[in-house]
Amino acid sequence: MLAARPYRDRFRRALGVGRGQRLVLLNSTWSPQSLLGDGDGEGTAGEGGGGDDTLPALLPRLASELPADEYRVAAVLHPNIWHGHGPGQIRAWLDRARRAGLALIDPLEDWRQALLAADVVIGDHGSVTYYAAALGTPVLLGAAPLDSLDPDAPIADFIRTAPDSTVGHLCASRWTR
Repeated sequence: MLAARPYRDRFRRALGVGRGQRLVLLNSTWSPQSLLGDGDGEGTAGEGGGGDDTLPALLPRLASELPADEYRVAAVLHPNIWHGHGPGQIRAWLDRARRAGLALIDPLEDWRQALLAADVVIGDHGSVTYYAAALGTPVLLGAAPLDSLDPDAPIADFIRTAPDSTVGHLCASRWTR
C-alpha cells in the first residue's frame, strides 16, 4: 500500500471524489459485534454497548450531517459478509444509502485503493481499520468489542487507545475540521 501512495489522487477520482471533497470510508469486518453486525455488543467500546444495528443507524446520520457537495461516502465490507448474506441482500440493506450516494467498494480488489483515498475511516476491530491507523488516516470506531480480542494483540491495544466514537458519539463536527 505504501508504494501506491503516489496514486492517491487517481484513486480518489476513480471513486468520484471531487476537488475539495473529503472521502469518508466505512468498513466492517464480519462478526455480530462489527460495524455491520447485529449490535449484540457485549464488550463494545463506549456507553451502552449495543442493541442497534450500527451501520444502518449510522448511514442516515452521515447523510443528514455531511453536505453532499463536500463529502463522498464509501463502504468496504468484509468478503465474508458478502458471502454469508449474498450480494443481493447486502445491496437491498444498503439501497437507500446507495441512492443517497454511498459507494460500495469491492472487498477483494479495490479496498486498498479506497483506504489510500480516504480522509477519515469509520470502522471496527477489523484489519482495514488498523491499516488505516497505520497509514496515518484518522480513525473513528463505530464498533469495538474488546472482549472478543486477545488482550495482548496489537489491535486490542489500538482499540483501547482509539477515540471513543461509537454511533452514539459520532458527530461530523469531531472530524470535519
